[in-house]
Amino acid sequence: MKKSKKSVQTQTTKQAVSTPVATTPIATTLIATTPVATTPITTTPITTTPTSFYEQYIQVQRSDLALTIFRIFFFGLLFYDLWFISLVHAPRYGVADFNVAHLPILDWFFLPNVTIQGGFYLIGGLLSLWMIFAWAHRFAYFALALIYSIAYFDSQADSYQHHYLLSLVLILIAFVPWNQHQTQTQTQTQVSQQPSYRSHWALDAIAFELALVYLWTAFTKSESIWLSGQPLRAMVASSSALDHIQAVSDWFHISTDQLFQMGAWSVMIGEFMAPILLMFTPLRKIGFFIIPWFRIMVEWIGFDIELFSYYMLLFNFFYLSPDWIWRIFDQISDLIKSRLSKIIHILNDLHQRLNHRKSTQFFLFRIITTLVVYLLISQIQIEGKQIIALIAGICAFLFLDWRRFNMLHVLAITFTLICAVMWLQNTETLYDYYRMWGGDLQRRNELEKSVEIYKIANQLKKNGNARHFALGQILVDLKRFDEATLVYLDGIDRHLREKERLKADLFEHVNHRQNLEDQFQNEVQLADRLLNLQSHLKKYPIDQGKLKPNEQQIISQIEQIYTKAYQASQEQFNQLKQLSITPKREVFQLFQRLQKP
Repeated sequence: MKKSKKSVQTQTTKQAVSTPVATTPIATTLIATTPVATTPITTTPITTTPTSFYEQYIQVQRSDLALTIFRIFFFGLLFYDLWFISLVHAPRYGVADFNVAHLPILDWFFLPNVTIQGGFYLIGGLLSLWMIFAWAHRFAYFALALIYSIAYFDSQADSYQHHYLLSLVLILIAFVPWNQHQTQTQTQTQVSQQPSYRSHWALDAIAFELALVYLWTAFTKSESIWLSGQPLRAMVASSSALDHIQAVSDWFHISTDQLFQMGAWSVMIGEFMAPILLMFTPLRKIGFFIIPWFRIMVEWIGFDIELFSYYMLLFNFFYLSPDWIWRIFDQISDLIKSRLSKIIHILNDLHQRLNHRKSTQFFLFRIITTLVVYLLISQIQIEGKQIIALIAGICAFLFLDWRRFNMLHVLAITFTLICAVMWLQNTETLYDYYRMWGGDLQRRNELEKSVEIYKIANQLKKNGNARHFALGQILVDLKRFDEATLVYLDGIDRHLREKERLKADLFEHVNHRQNLEDQFQNEVQLADRLLNLQSHLKKYPIDQGKLKPNEQQIISQIEQIYTKAYQASQEQFNQLKQLSITPKREVFQLFQRLQKP
C-alpha cells in the first residue's frame, strides 16, 4: 500500500526528533559528509529529473563527499601557499617607503611593509587551516577572502595573475555554506539510502570564472608569436623534458621546432574548447580527459608558476570528474568508517558527554584557544610576530565556530597548530624570508641592517650552505675584517660538510640527476670561495689565536682543499656532459671563470 506524502513527512519528523541533535563530532570531521548551515545548500536526490535547461545542462551538482574533499584540498593548498610560499616574499613590500597598489584607493589607507604583509599571509593561512577541518565560522570565509584580496591588490610587487583569480574564487567560496550540521545528512540517509547531490549558485559562478580564464588565455595564444612555438620552447625549464621532446621529434621524424609549433597550436585549440567542455554538463566527462593535460604538461616541462597548476587540477577534478569516481570515493569512505567504527563510536560518545557544558565552560574554551593561538604564532620568528600573534588570537576568538565546540576541539586545534608551526620551522621558509630580506637591504646599501638580517638567516639554516659569503663581503665593506674572516671560514666549513652529505646521497642514488647537479654546484662554489678567502687573507691577515682548531686547519690546508675542489668540479662537469645534463647558467659561468689562470 502506497504511503501518502503527509505520512512520510510525519515519519521523517519523528525520526529526526528521536535522533539527538549534537554538535559535529570531531572524529567524523574529515571522513563524514558535509554538515547543515544556516543557509542550506540546495539538495537534489539523485533520481530527480532536472526541470529547466539551466539545471539540466549547466548547473553543477556534487555529492556531500565531493564538497568535503574539495574543501579539504583547496584550503590545504591555500594554507601551504600562504605559509610556505607567499610568506617568503613579505620583506619586499613597501621597500624604501615606496609602493604602487593594483587598486589606487588602497594607497590612501596604508603602506604595505614586511609586518603587514607577513601578517596577512600568516593569518590567512591560519584561517585556511581551520577551514580544512570545518572549524571556522561562516564569517571566517568572508574574512579570508578580504585578507587575501587586500594582500594581493595592495601592491604590484605581486604580479601573479592567478592570485587575482584566487581572490575572486575566494569571494565566491565564502557564499557556499560549508559548515553544515551532520544531523541533516543523517536524517536524509534514514529516508533514502541513495546519495544526495548538492548545488549552489556560487559553485556555478566559479565554473563560469574558470571558463572565462580559459577563453581569454586562448585568445592571447592566437597571436602568431605563440603559434610559432618559440614561447613554448622558452618555457621548458626541465632538461629531462627536453630529452623526451627530442626523442618524440626523432620518432616522428620531424624537427623539435615543428613539434613545438604543433604543441602551440594544440594548446590554443584546446583552450578554446575548454570553456564549452567546462560549462555544459553533458560535455564535462569529455573535458575530464582533455583539460587537465594543460596543467600536467606545465608541471612536466618545469615552468614555475607556483601552485597554480595544482589549484587548476583540483578545480578540473571537482567540476569535470564523472559520477562513478565519486561513487568509488563514497564506497571507500564507508569502508574507512566501518573499519574505524569502534574508535569513531568512542570519540562520538565522549563528544556527547563533553557537549553538556555550561556557559562558563563555553567562554573558557574561547579564552584557552585564543591564548594557545597567540602563544604558538608568537613562536614564529618573523618581523612583528607579537602583533601578528595578537591579531591571530583575536581571529580565533571571533572566527572559530564555538557553537559546535568542546574540550576535544580545543585539544585538536592546539595539536594541529603545533604541528603546523613545527613544520614551518623545520623547512627553509623562514631562512628564505630573511635571506631575501638581507639581499634586498644589501642592494639598497643598508649594510648594518643587512648584516643583522643575514646573521638571523645563517642561524636559521642549521645545515647546508647559507649566506656566509654575502655576509662576509658586507663586513669587509664595513671594515670589520676579522669578523668577515670568521664568517668566511664558517661558510667554507659548511661547504665541506655539504660535500660529504652529497657524496653519501650519491652513493644511495647512483644516477640521481639532481644530486649530480648539486655536487657540481657545491664544488664550483667551494673552489671559488676558497680563492676569495685566499685573497682576503693576503689583504687582511688574522691572528691565529682567534680561530678554532677546524678554522686553523682550513687555513693551513687551503691550497690542498682548493686543488681537490677544482679537480672534482672538472670531473663532475665531464660526467654531466656525458649524461647531457645542463648545469644552471650562473654555476656554469662561475665554472668558466675558474678555468682562467
